[in-house]
Amino acid sequence: MSIETPDIFRQRMQLAFVLILVTLTIALPIWYVFKIGISADDEFVKTVLIGSWTLAIAGAGMAYSQIGLGRKVS
Repeated sequence: MSIETPDIFRQRMQLAFVLILVTLTIALPIWYVFKIGISADDEFVKTVLIGSWTLAIAGAGMAYSQIGLGRKVS
């Protein structure tokens, strides 16, 4: 038990750091877009919107990959 405890603690700490970094990375640009306004004539807002669509498509592709869609079953 004493051997497994540091590994579990390290995994949970890594997961916590990843969640914090991902949340901040997503939340800060979204906060900026809502503060300025989606219809604002700002290049950063356009870039954030294009990036969010790209992340949505990449996330859908990853989800399909994880559950095995698109694979041939032999």
